Amino acid sequence: MKRSSPDDCVYIVSKKCQMHTACSGADAFRAMLRSARRFSRPAAPAASEQTCYYCSSRAPTSNCGACHESVCTVCSAGGTATCLNCRVAC
Repeated sequence: MKRSSPDDCVYIVSKKCQMHTACSGADAFRAMLRSARRFSRPAAPAASEQTCYYCSSRAPTSNCGACHESVCTVCSAGGTATCLNCRVAC
């Protein structure tokens, strides 16, 4: 029985390309933020249209009972009139 020697074997080494290369964690974080997808916001929202203070959603909003900011149904605590930040602070 013949044994294979390391010279007979072919090793393929592949490396994945790094998306963000940097020297330190802070540099990598900055590079990641720079390459993040940018979103566009309108210059001035319509007067009758309210947007959520936390996520800028144009879904139907209500005002928080504690901080009086407009919040959408996603950012409110269980559909109540309290935003998540005020709910956690209680």
